[in-house]
Amino acid sequence: MLALEARLPAVLQGKDRPADATERLQFANICAFQKRDAAAAQLRRETFTATPQLADDLDAGHRYNAACAAALAGCGQSADGSKLGQAERERWRKLARQWLEADLAAWTRKLEAGPAATRALARRQLIHWRSDPNLAGLREPGALEAMSPDERKECLALWKEVAAVLGRAHTTR
Repeated sequence: MLALEARLPAVLQGKDRPADATERLQFANICAFQKRDAAAAQLRRETFTATPQLADDLDAGHRYNAACAAALAGCGQSADGSKLGQAERERWRKLARQWLEADLAAWTRKLEAGPAATRALARRQLIHWRSDPNLAGLREPGALEAMSPDERKECLALWKEVAAVLGRAHTTR
């Protein structure tokens, strides 16, 4: 990891390229650890573009981690996110919602068709979403008030759907 960390500035400047998707995700993890969430989200987005199946791996949580990084950057709650303009923040928040919506759809399928252990895992994951501080900027009333009415409506719709899925999950046996 130290060797990767030494290469990180060159990677972020486009002077060096990750060898593969795994290395790109490792760079993203380093960025997230350093509170450089816009960079982490960008690296994850590039990973999903090059290797889309990685986004769908719910067990690894790559898309969820990307959504958290994008939310933090989009809400200005990271070292590099605080330097972004309003349009760029809105773009990251929108991407965070899209990634969460994709994960929500995947978890919903697991809740509806999976074995009991899988359904329990899906419920735990969605319950976690509702308290994860990384997503507070897309969920908490004070943060929502700072958004445009349309964006606020989209965030509220996401959390309403999460609640609906959890409600159905509690009745699924």
